Amino acid sequence: MKKLFLLTFACILAMSSKAYADDVSGPLVDSAAISPLKKGQSAPFAGVLLTPKAVATIITELGTIKEKIAIEVESASKTIEAKKNFELSESKTNCNSDKKIIQAVVDEKLSRIKILEDTIKKSQDALSQAQGATPSRTLWMGIGFVGGVVVTVITVFAVSQAVK
Repeated sequence: MKKLFLLTFACILAMSSKAYADDVSGPLVDSAAISPLKKGQSAPFAGVLLTPKAVATIITELGTIKEKIAIEVESASKTIEAKKNFELSESKTNCNSDKKIIQAVVDEKLSRIKILEDTIKKSQDALSQAQGATPSRTLWMGIGFVGGVVVTVITVFAVSQAVK
């Protein structure tokens, strides 16, 4: 039995193939690690394999990222400032043109007021001249009083003649 067991165990060892694990646990998986590999060599952990040129590119990118951000921020701020300056200039232009239009309307209204004032003054002058040619109120009141007295006297005389 011992011989059979040893023979079976030897056959199993002779016929076994390599097996690679997918999940590796330990300090290599949880932390950053650099492991140089040769062509055809299997990796000691799961991850991304980088060429030396890719590593140099990443290091360069990390070294210049602050400068790139500063350039982008400056570019964005200049773009925003240019837009705001354009909007301000456009608003000033609109304001100036509106001011000119309103001033023209006000000037036209003032000239119309001046024309109407002149017309009123001419009308008042003509009315005063016309009033100067007609008798005054006192004269008309006197004529009315005398006319009333005359009509009363004539009426009294006519009534007294009719009664006799």
